[in-house]
Amino acid sequence: MAKRTHTHKGHCQACGSLQAASIGSVRLLIAKHGYTKAFGYFSGTCAGSDKRPVELDQTFSYKFAADCIEDAKACEETVRKFNLKLAFPIQCKTGKVWVEHRSEYKPVYTPWKDCTPQQQADEVTRQVDYQLRRAKHMRAHATFLKELAFRLAGQPLVENKAEAKWQASPGEEVLFSGRKVTVTKVEKVWRGGRRVTCAFWINSDGKEFHYPIRSFYRIAK
Repeated sequence: MAKRTHTHKGHCQACGSLQAASIGSVRLLIAKHGYTKAFGYFSGTCAGSDKRPVELDQTFSYKFAADCIEDAKACEETVRKFNLKLAFPIQCKTGKVWVEHRSEYKPVYTPWKDCTPQQQADEVTRQVDYQLRRAKHMRAHATFLKELAFRLAGQPLVENKAEAKWQASPGEEVLFSGRKVTVTKVEKVWRGGRRVTCAFWINSDGKEFHYPIRSFYRIAK
């Protein structure tokens, strides 16, 4: 069977990225995305898969944004309980071991009750930092989705031919994993035993990250 070519693209209501719009029974739907096939099968999909593009429907975007706010509130409540010693992590990260067959380090966790006071204090600090960062990201993503829904409502879908030659370039603000980042440089790096063209950006904590350039999407104007 011949491979179907998508004629248009639209923005996902959950992550905001530009994705192929596949023809469903009666509606244009965003194609499945946000998954990995690293182990030979599909694992995980974006919640916006098989939903209408935000250009055509914003209902799920506003619902997802509300869910992000609730997630942020839950993170902040966890931080409050940790600070007041009303709750504790169930385990502490106490080291790491090398896993030969995967060529990577695996963290070692120890039950909370078996950890030293210093290990417990370090874990609470780590968890509080994580929860606060997650809350900040959730609130920012909620704002981003609501702004995207407002800006793109009723706009036409993007034709594939207009997007075919686009590639993220240094200094450009683009979408990556549902959030806005500014590309600092584009160059080839070794990933998985081969050289892959990647875009680099500086995260909010000042650290540099990079990812294959095909994972970045143009922000609709």
